[in-house]
Amino acid sequence: METETSRTILIGLAGFGYMGQQRLRALNSIIEEDKKRMEVVGIFDPSYPNVDSNKEFRNVKFLTSFEELLTKKPNWIIIATPHNVALPLCKKALSKDIKVFMEKPLGRNYDEACNLISAQKYDNQLWVGFNYRFFDGIGELIKDIKSNLFGSLISINITMGHGGEPGYENSWKVGSIESGGGVLINEGIHLLDLCLILAGKDVKVESGLSYSGFWGTGFDEECHIMLRSETVPLINLQISIVKWRSTFRIEVYGKEGYGIVEGRGRSYGIQHYKRGKKWGWRSGKAQSETEEVVCQDDGSEVFKKELIEVFSQPNSNSIKPCSAKSAIDTMKLFSECRKKIKILN
Repeated sequence: METETSRTILIGLAGFGYMGQQRLRALNSIIEEDKKRMEVVGIFDPSYPNVDSNKEFRNVKFLTSFEELLTKKPNWIIIATPHNVALPLCKKALSKDIKVFMEKPLGRNYDEACNLISAQKYDNQLWVGFNYRFFDGIGELIKDIKSNLFGSLISINITMGHGGEPGYENSWKVGSIESGGGVLINEGIHLLDLCLILAGKDVKVESGLSYSGFWGTGFDEECHIMLRSETVPLINLQISIVKWRSTFRIEVYGKEGYGIVEGRGRSYGIQHYKRGKKWGWRSGKAQSETEEVVCQDDGSEVFKKELIEVFSQPNSNSIKPCSAKSAIDTMKLFSECRKKIKILN
């Protein structure tokens, strides 16, 4: 019986902004290394007309419509468009029995997520891009938690922030119609995904506050959320696009030790994961000197590593790509956050 591992996988892309280009680079790298027999059959993006100005993409097959992309009969379509555009494109591809890998989130709200789930014609037809799972430091932290290295957990703190840029208020990313909201649905959805992996699927929302007083559009610009789970009594998330220094940090504290992940490449700095033991200073060194640097990662391979796992189903890797079934849990948690967060003007 022919499988995806024994034949050429035909792949189409819809959307060719930053994420679409990153996905194409990752696909090309996989193809060059012959890890998979793949062919990119075409790309559709009405906002990318001047291909000749970019030498890197001169050999790309740009198409005039999504319907033309469907005529190429791809096995997979990667959708990397604004959130409001992604929904109808995804449903159209699913109706043609095509497997879909869509960039996060799974819809702009829980109802849209359920709509997409019901549009699948078979199990595991739809997958969602949550690339943070594939940073080396985050992957090692997940393994350490699962192996109970830190003992019973006390708290998880995750902070992520950047400062946007002049004119950011005009971006589709902060428009309620195009994106579904502000910082919580765009940047924060990654952190909610990680919460469910680090703390368990029973995560509950206790309270939250959001600030929306800088850009003046009414969307959430910074959110502080308190959560808990059966295994983690205290979970604290901070997500912001009004921090003027790019910030990414995960702290996990348990009764026997701790792990700290900082950075995620680009302006956030190279990711470092270090772990330490409770009262390590009793060895006669400063606590920081007793910490072990487990790994570092510049983030350049995360898109590639994620796609390798997506196209290698089923896989035995401990870090798995996000199925639609997993993504619906994240959207449900997002919905609960929205209900509990108090908005400050």
